[in-house]
Amino acid sequence: MIYPENFESKIGMDRIREIVKGFCLYDPGRNEVSSLGFSSDSEYIKDRLTEVEEFRQILIAGAEFPIENFVDFSPGLSKARVEGRFLEEFELVGLKKGLESVRAILNFLNRDEKGQYPGLKALASEVKFFPAVHDRLSQLISRQGTIRDNASPQLSSIRGELRHKEASISRILNKIFEKARRDGIVDED
Repeated sequence: MIYPENFESKIGMDRIREIVKGFCLYDPGRNEVSSLGFSSDSEYIKDRLTEVEEFRQILIAGAEFPIENFVDFSPGLSKARVEGRFLEEFELVGLKKGLESVRAILNFLNRDEKGQYPGLKALASEVKFFPAVHDRLSQLISRQGTIRDNASPQLSSIRGELRHKEASISRILNKIFEKARRDGIVDED
């Protein structure tokens, strides 16, 4: 069948897209919804309806689908593709959280022993998870979301030197304030 160019607009597809985008938690989902169009491919439609129904069943069952910590780390990955560019601390933390979310979702679907979610499992089968990257990030980033001192020998040395200088400055300031207190220049408080 051939449909007119304005078919989607006539059936209100643009409005439906906007409503669905309002339920999306993150930009990648909103972008995906924006790119969706009318399809007459029955297999494609059947597969998408299966995925929607399976996820609806997850929600109805009250299962804890692990989406709460998802972070869109695609900007950081785009940056990392350029040779000589480095990720900022917050980007590394986002990458680690994103990988943890991906692993949690894959584990959730792999625990489906009853075979309730074959469509979602098939969709997730295309996802590549790199445990070595996650493990390395876990070695570099603390639970508080900061780069660990032992991430590299140079960083350890720099941070040790900074701590030493901060302690030295603190001792000097304490001496200055103590003298100012003795001389009556500043209050005891």
